[in-house]
Amino acid sequence: MGTIPTPDHARSVFSGDGPRASATILLVDDEAKIRKVLSLGLQARGFTVVEAADGHEALRIVREHKGKLDLLLVDVVMPGMTGLELAPLALTIRPEMKVILMSGYRNEQLFLNAALNPNTPFFHKPFTIESLVATIRALLTPDK
Repeated sequence: MGTIPTPDHARSVFSGDGPRASATILLVDDEAKIRKVLSLGLQARGFTVVEAADGHEALRIVREHKGKLDLLLVDVVMPGMTGLELAPLALTIRPEMKVILMSGYRNEQLFLNAALNPNTPFFHKPFTIESLVATIRALLTPDK
């Protein structure tokens, strides 16, 4: 499919083809267009998506959301509270939640492994929705 399309094309590109999934993802990115495209793509594949525009809003959701939050998909670089600051705080509240980091900055990988578990998946923007969904499924599927 290529890289993430613009929001204007997201509805036609994310037609829901392919395997479906069910899990709740907290998507945190300060860029509304990126949130919208990712949210549409994930919802088309059966995921429930709760969106937050920054780390403070996301932390409030982590504390107050009544349902399960299976995964935190968070941008590393955001104003106010970075994804690297948010993730450990969120995990103290919901330790069962999985984390995927993403960033458009090339130098982020240099300090990511020191900040969180070195096995935390990292996606450099732009990326395909298929690669993201495959990683989400792998993280959320219990070992057999």
